[in-house]
Amino acid sequence: MIQNTQSTKKPDNNRKIPPVSHIKLFFTFLLIGATSFGGGVAAYIRRVVVEEKQWIDDTEFFRGLSLAQVLPGPNAANMAIFVGRYLRGPAGAALAVSAVLLPAVIILSLVWIFYAQFEQVSAMKGILEGIGACAIGLIASMAFQMKQKITFTYVDYLIAAAVLLIIGVVRLPIWVALLVFVPVAIWIYRPRKDTTPGEDRV
Repeated sequence: MIQNTQSTKKPDNNRKIPPVSHIKLFFTFLLIGATSFGGGVAAYIRRVVVEEKQWIDDTEFFRGLSLAQVLPGPNAANMAIFVGRYLRGPAGAALAVSAVLLPAVIILSLVWIFYAQFEQVSAMKGILEGIGACAIGLIASMAFQMKQKITFTYVDYLIAAAVLLIIGVVRLPIWVALLVFVPVAIWIYRPRKDTTPGEDRV
């Protein structure tokens, strides 16, 4: 079972959510969308909303990240919806996801005009490869931080290894892995009468 290592106390379901205005939420995610790259957006969102602004804690963030990974759509949009909904309800979710996607829509529309003309230029290929490397680094840094914050059991590692094998080695579609292992994980970590919520059972 995945557990937060920062505290052994039970989660506080009545924890007060910090007051965040709709305008502040919108412009925060607008800035995130305008200054983040590729797959590293989720890591950047965590840095802003967890470390800098402390709007949510790591426990809530990684819960949202778990959902974002298995639901359809890009992780950045899913995480924006999760954080926005957590802070300001449905309106907050709509504002956050619109804001985080808006810069990409505008920038990509402009970049495509130039890319279509200069896609064969070696400098353009080098720039894209460099951006890809930055995104990989951001994802790796978030994985490292996640490992520091959360304790994983051998069952978690087994499930992760099995998913990696199916997707990375056997190269089956992602939906196949989700169809198989999401129900398995839910069954393993289902609530039981002999355990308290959040207690490690494995």
